[in-house]
Amino acid sequence: MIAKIYRNIVPIGIRASIADWKKKKENRKVLKKIKGGGYPYQTECEYMLKKGAIYTMPYPWIEKYRNDNVKVYFDFKRKMPYCQIDNESKKIYFPRRWNKKYIQRYYNSIICEQDPKSPHYYFDKEDVWFDKNTVFVDVGAAEGFISLQIIDKVKRVILLECDVNWIRPLKATFEKWQDKVTIVSKCAGEMNDGNTCRVDTFIDDETEKIAVKMDVEGTEMSVIKGCRKLRDIDQVRAYICLYHNDKDEEKIAPFLKNMGFTTTTSDTYMFYKFTGEKEYSFRHGVLKCEKNKI
Repeated sequence: MIAKIYRNIVPIGIRASIADWKKKKENRKVLKKIKGGGYPYQTECEYMLKKGAIYTMPYPWIEKYRNDNVKVYFDFKRKMPYCQIDNESKKIYFPRRWNKKYIQRYYNSIICEQDPKSPHYYFDKEDVWFDKNTVFVDVGAAEGFISLQIIDKVKRVILLECDVNWIRPLKATFEKWQDKVTIVSKCAGEMNDGNTCRVDTFIDDETEKIAVKMDVEGTEMSVIKGCRKLRDIDQVRAYICLYHNDKDEEKIAPFLKNMGFTTTTSDTYMFYKFTGEKEYSFRHGVLKCEKNKI
């Protein structure tokens, strides 16, 4: 209850600044541990020591991504801020209470995550595997950036997002494609109830080809268990975040292999500690899974 009141009263930009201040104090301790040889992956550790800071993706290529390079616009008709993607006609909208500085920071982080060198990179938006037969299920859609990359190529998109603050922006972002987009304000999981739904709900007998992306703050295994119908579809891809829990890769990869998938990860790492965890660790960002029977 207190946390909810805090989120409603304190603007998101101020909350971010407070979080940054707390993180700086913690980061000094982590840097000391890195310097003392407390972590593997020498190249990544040397980069953080050189910069005197902790990075989720500790690689030099991140330096080309700068918050102040992000241009933020305002749609006075919808009363919402937005950014344009790759100077195209596509717009990605944000909650109306977000200020320019926070949007720049947020948008810069998501485009950085999708750099081809990033351990959080899902797929090349030009990948010919995505076509007019493909149903794309975006689990933990947030702002919808990933789905927007391939919206023109696929048959249908289902956006699952339980944060109600994203629903209005998502409707604005995908208004042009509303005939092929379904926005569901629920969390994905193992069962169907008032607040949760299984991915299987959106897989019908006519589904020939499907891709599922999961970024659900540590409940990825629960979502996977609600995807039983994926076993019966010949052409399937899944892109599953692994970094929210330190041991997720050990659990998720074997489970997907038993479902008939081949799995791969990036050759780079995220340096991460999720809420409630005590220690940072190096971990793969995304598990990429594929099953083709034809």
